[in-house]
Amino acid sequence: MYVDALCAQMVRDPRQLDVIVTNNIFGDIITDLAAGLQGGLGMAASGNIHPGKTSMFEPVHGSAPAIAGKNIANPMGAILTAAMMLRHLGLTRQARWIEDGVLEAVRQKKTTQDIGGNLGTSEVVLWSTKSKFIAYVGDPDFHDGAIRKISRNSDELVVEVEGSTGTRFAVRFVGVESVISYNPEEMGLEALVEMETVAPSRRFVFVNWLEPEDQGGDAKLQIIARDFSVEKLMADG
Repeated sequence: MYVDALCAQMVRDPRQLDVIVTNNIFGDIITDLAAGLQGGLGMAASGNIHPGKTSMFEPVHGSAPAIAGKNIANPMGAILTAAMMLRHLGLTRQARWIEDGVLEAVRQKKTTQDIGGNLGTSEVVLWSTKSKFIAYVGDPDFHDGAIRKISRNSDELVVEVEGSTGTRFAVRFVGVESVISYNPEEMGLEALVEMETVAPSRRFVFVNWLEPEDQGGDAKLQIIARDFSVEKLMADG
């Protein structure tokens, strides 16, 4: 197709197009238009893929010197580019965490002015990344483990985790307000993350490494509490 006809088709019905092969100059035109269709240049991620070699990832937009240092640039293209890089490296779940944070920011209009929000660049970065983050990263063995026991006493809840090497961890939550769980015992862990909530309450989720869409992961453990701590216990035996 001629590039002007292709651009007309993209605007009319972008769903008909999947992969577009073109040269560099027409690619610049098409990527700018595609960025506009999804919310503007500030939203567009990009990767330069070199199979078997080193690839480079960068947002579609340039340095935008006219708005540099004014705290008004949209950071989502750069954030989503990081997710694209992680996905390329095989870290699909981590990429999904980032993408989910950006999606939630858009849904709640926690965005820069160019896409209808009223936050600055730094505020958007903080909001979209704090909605889901690793709450406990002290020992990789913890994240390769499984939940073995859950006990609750008054407003305190203790989750015992057995790591892949047999080391046991006790995750203690204090000021527990509510617990949502189903089939949590023996649940394989990917991470303990903290979700956005209203202070002083904090919402914690044990992420099941068997995602529901993957291999039938059907366990969940979510806790709203004031705080948590992790104690490393002796290895079994």
